[in-house]
Amino acid sequence: GSGVYVAVGSTLAFALLTLVVFLLLWRYRGALTARIAPRVSTAIGWVPWGPLASRSLSEADVVARMRGFFGSVERVAANRRGIVVALVLSTAGWVLQAVALVTTFAALGHTLPIAVALFVIPLSNLAGATPLPGGLGGIEAALVGLLAPTTGINAAVITAAVLLFRVTVYWVPVALGGTSA
Repeated sequence: GSGVYVAVGSTLAFALLTLVVFLLLWRYRGALTARIAPRVSTAIGWVPWGPLASRSLSEADVVARMRGFFGSVERVAANRRGIVVALVLSTAGWVLQAVALVTTFAALGHTLPIAVALFVIPLSNLAGATPLPGGLGGIEAALVGLLAPTTGINAAVITAAVLLFRVTVYWVPVALGGTSA
């Protein structure tokens, strides 16, 4: 329904905002480095616990690391063919995962629009940042949480489809790779 359009529109607006912020940061990277380096080196000194507790980071160290980061981005950006190949392969992987999710729902007797699958897969993969192997549990929960309000399909069917999908696209390749290793 219209909720999907709002969700997709919000995601596209966020992606556009992220791109604009990145371009602004890139454009003013020299001034950004000069302004942020003293603040970061001071802030590191304030951290009383954890891995940064005993570290002192000079302003010159921060500047060197920021310049190294921007230099790495420039090296990657210089390889346009590599960027295009990476984008094509990434898009192909995304589409194939969406097809697998749609196929999983079809196997359970339900129709999942490809647009919904294309929308929920990258968002659910953000849950892969959970500190668990392969986002175990986080990605599955995110998929169920995103699919329930966008499809109108029973939550039990969604959960079953998501578990089958994750077994086929993640755990089977991990098991095969682990066995071959």
